[in-house]
Amino acid sequence: CYGGDVSAGQPLQLRLPATTYSFTLADVAPNCVVTSPNPATVTVVADSTVELAYAVSCVALGFVEVSVPVSGSDVQDDFTVSCTVGDCGYTPMRAPGPLRLALAPGAYIFTLSSWSLQPNCQVSGPSTLAVQVSSGATARISFPVSCLPFGEIHVSVNAADPSHTYRLQYPAGCDDYYTPCATHGVRPGFPVSIRVPAGVYGLTLIDVPANCRVTSANPANVAVTSG
Repeated sequence: CYGGDVSAGQPLQLRLPATTYSFTLADVAPNCVVTSPNPATVTVVADSTVELAYAVSCVALGFVEVSVPVSGSDVQDDFTVSCTVGDCGYTPMRAPGPLRLALAPGAYIFTLSSWSLQPNCQVSGPSTLAVQVSSGATARISFPVSCLPFGEIHVSVNAADPSHTYRLQYPAGCDDYYTPCATHGVRPGFPVSIRVPAGVYGLTLIDVPANCRVTSANPANVAVTSG
């Protein structure tokens, strides 16, 4: 397989054995089309030069501006926007934007990725929006996000040995693969406060010394409200 990079208006010269070849012009920009045969067949004769020219037609790109206005408390700044129809992939952005994307004309579907949202935040309207991109024009879409204030869990350990550090792990049933665990160290006599979104949490005290046992509920369920 022979090949090389070629720029418009700058011919690429290849030295090849005499025979018949099929050439394909690849990596064509999404807003361009090849209007001549592609692939094209040429026959190379010894001690001669054969020319192969491709005709490419392009239209002006269009633009999409994505905004993410955020309201509420304990807000976040960073999000990820994905394009599920149309080849624009995943793009990080900082709120409120706008994020400006240059795209070939056509229909696109944009989504504010749910995994990029903090647990205390949600999209106030549709999280998926369709948009039509026109050549030389700008289309604008917006994903309003609202966030609720975090609540707090206050944790204390009553034990005879104040030098040992226990670990508090949550949520209940977490693991290292599907539901990652959050842990916090806590020592007897030194309460800790953990800021978390509103919800019900299963808390487990671990790293308990072998000569000790937890006499209260473990794991313990705690309901947290916003603010």
